Amino acid sequence: MDNNSQQNAGQGMGIAALVLGIVGVLVSFIPCVGIIAIIFGLLAIVFGAIGVLQARNNNVSATLPQAGFILGILSIVIVIVVMVFIVAKVSSNIKEKDEKDKITQEFDSENIDSVKVQDSLNTLEITSDTIKVRKTK
Repeated sequence: MDNNSQQNAGQGMGIAALVLGIVGVLVSFIPCVGIIAIIFGLLAIVFGAIGVLQARNNNVSATLPQAGFILGILSIVIVIVVMVFIVAKVSSNIKEKDEKDKITQEFDSENIDSVKVQDSLNTLEITSDTIKVRKTK
């Protein structure tokens, strides 16, 4: 029984780390929920590290804990990359919207000025071919 427990040393933590790492990677791709993947990733890293230490102390395979550890790191990296992409995309959309609003305002002001000029031309009446200039004192 003692030999069997030594062979399974770190495997429970390794399985926990692997499951948490897989869930973390899957959740990290969901944009609004991806931040939760950081929790899964951190837990996978902790359980993986404990599992690797237990396995190395008993000279058994540390494959499962290592895989969980790596998946935990991967889930955190994916969350960071996705969040940076989302923030960059949103900020570029805000800049484009501001530029479009400025251009629209310029066109609107030009249209208003042209309407005023057209209105002033419509009210101008030419009654003769001569121009008389009056001096006011």
